[in-house]
Amino acid sequence: MVFTYKPYVNASALEDFNEKASLSTRIRWLEKFQSMAVQGGWSDKMRIYEMKLKLPSSARDWRYNLDEEVRHSWKRFLKAFKEKYCKAKTSDSERYYSMTQKKTEAPLEFFYRLNRVADKAGINFRKSSKERERHFKVFMKKLLDSSLRSTLQGQHLHSLEDLECVLKQYEEMHQDDDYETPPPRR
Repeated sequence: MVFTYKPYVNASALEDFNEKASLSTRIRWLEKFQSMAVQGGWSDKMRIYEMKLKLPSSARDWRYNLDEEVRHSWKRFLKAFKEKYCKAKTSDSERYYSMTQKKTEAPLEFFYRLNRVADKAGINFRKSSKERERHFKVFMKKLLDSSLRSTLQGQHLHSLEDLECVLKQYEEMHQDDDYETPPPRR
């Protein structure tokens, strides 16, 4: 006889869903919820019940207004939930052209994020040299560090790897700067 051990997974370990949080935070919350449900071996009925408990009243009201077959089917409810709370309100193309580097984001991190959105927007920068050049210009224009922007504008970058290499060198240079600063005295 084989026993399948399913550990009890306490849903209270996950914070309540916040519909006002950033898109990436809402998506990450849903991923955590789904992971918890899989680890706990929850049935679809249990997933719906636990999800309902994690929703704020406004989201529960939204859920209540869904068709009954959507409310009672995990697959359909999950699809509606993703559509409502885990999808960007702007088109991928619009997001790409309006994207900016975050103050806390390293240039290389921003480059990776911009690449992902460019892929979603259907910008063929990986295969077309013309699109790649345009993509590099968009990236440089959005950089917060004007000295890095000037440095990049003076270089002939032929591939994504070229730009990635320059950005890694830039990060290493600035990482070394941190080590030269003595720790604060207490």
